[in-house]
Amino acid sequence: MGQCESVKNSNNRFKRSNIYTNSVKDNPNEEFYQVEKNAIEDISGNTLKEKIELFLGLRNIKVDKNKTYHIQVTIENKKTKQNLGTTNEKKSEKHIDFDISFIMDYYFESKQNIFLTIFDSVKNYTVETSIGNIMGAREQTLLLTLPNEKEIEPELRTFEVFLRGNSVKSNSDPTTSRIQINLVLQYGVIKNIPIFFIIKRNSSKIPNSPNWINAYKSAVTNFTAGSLYRFNQFSIKNQIICDDDLNKPILIEFYDYLNKEMIGTIVANISSLIPEASSPFVNAKIDMLDKTSQTIFIAQIKVAVESEFKFLDYLQGGLRLGLIIGVDFTASNGDPYHKQSLHCVTTKELNSYEKAIKSCGDIVAYYDYDHLFPVFGFGAKIVGSGPVVNHCFNLNFKQDPNIYLINNILIEYRSVLEQKKITLFGPTLFAPIINKAIEITRENPNEDNYQILMILTDGVINDMPETINALVEASFMAISVIIIGIGDADFTNMNILDADQEPLINKQFVRAARDLVQFVPFNDFHNDADLLSAQVLEEIPKQVVEYFKMKKISPGKPTSNIQSTMIK
Repeated sequence: MGQCESVKNSNNRFKRSNIYTNSVKDNPNEEFYQVEKNAIEDISGNTLKEKIELFLGLRNIKVDKNKTYHIQVTIENKKTKQNLGTTNEKKSEKHIDFDISFIMDYYFESKQNIFLTIFDSVKNYTVETSIGNIMGAREQTLLLTLPNEKEIEPELRTFEVFLRGNSVKSNSDPTTSRIQINLVLQYGVIKNIPIFFIIKRNSSKIPNSPNWINAYKSAVTNFTAGSLYRFNQFSIKNQIICDDDLNKPILIEFYDYLNKEMIGTIVANISSLIPEASSPFVNAKIDMLDKTSQTIFIAQIKVAVESEFKFLDYLQGGLRLGLIIGVDFTASNGDPYHKQSLHCVTTKELNSYEKAIKSCGDIVAYYDYDHLFPVFGFGAKIVGSGPVVNHCFNLNFKQDPNIYLINNILIEYRSVLEQKKITLFGPTLFAPIINKAIEITRENPNEDNYQILMILTDGVINDMPETINALVEASFMAISVIIIGIGDADFTNMNILDADQEPLINKQFVRAARDLVQFVPFNDFHNDADLLSAQVLEEIPKQVVEYFKMKKISPGKPTSNIQSTMIK
């Protein structure tokens, strides 16, 4: 077996205590990750951005030997335009691929409009699209035609601008360590004591003066045959335990669970714990705290470092996002024909519901190839259908709830209210809409599909236990839930569903498998649709990756079809 020479430690170098302090959860049957939500941002001080490389070309050009072509690229991020540069100049040919590409930050939650100005030696023409439109297309490829404008010569209206986006790989991309630890009796007598270990990271920036902070606690285990303590294998982000520096020391502390006493420690780095190909484990010497102990252990450690898949990896592998929309039609929204109503339709100006649907829907729509969106209403009586309140009805009142394009959803929404097809009523129940999303997800079991349920509501939930049950079930499926609070009601329960502090637990005491809910109050961003969509959608890429990781699903191979038209 391989050998691991632990970093020498002494009392004046590594501060440690022989007393177990309960600064991590003390459930003997559970492992515990001390660093949880937003750990990467907290540790490194900045958010890891994904980057793309944009390739450009021209297709189907009418060849003119007297002309040359180049393209100037401008991107608009958060209402600020930036000139990214210009491609190299190329002579007129039927098909042109420019040699110069452009690398830029990628934000799923933002539109990132991009403007391409094509120069042809005589004139220039500008086409506009967005990074989301490119990255959401099949094979991340778009072919755009020039606008049908009078000043553009007819022969130029036939050629297309070619765009392709690629995820940029980097040596600094995050990695994960898959770790297996066993304790083996080297000599002495096993006392049948339950043992667990804690892995600590060094948060200090001062050389030789570490500040050890808990990162992971194992479950407690007892010895098995062969004088062996076998702990469960686990995975942890290397950015959490060593700032992605595989040569940075980590501290492993072993404890006697019953007596709450430390047994011994190992100080090593991840690189030294990766066994050679010929060895299943690395033997790591434990610095025993009791130097007179008659029981001496060594640790068998095996670490496999794995690259972490990113959202763009799944996108390039064929990921398709679907958007499901649920609209609250309870009476607390107010009469749609009164100006104070949250559903007001007496003016041409978009109301809060419409603004939220458009700002968030426009972005998610980039990643849905067919642009068909199931839309449901809840909390209303259907006119002509008796006194029963319907808590999940098709907004278009057709057998198929799908509506083509986001703009048509807005038209259908207005039609329902203007034609008085429903009577706003109540109460506010979320569970039927969430269960409908679960049903739709089950009907589309393709691994490449992931659904986003967007619920727009004005008030207090009246079926909290049932809603939590449905969300816990959904947490095991390819679903994220966005809740947008419209108006000034008490949204306290929404923050509970967001589960940033405590995980959701259902009536059967089953804990949600992951965080899948994001709640945002609309009024916080009332006059800024871009900021609203950014806040609402920012967690989606992380939730998508967490789901596929939980299911042990790797990205598929890139799709082969090319989307040749852009849907406006």
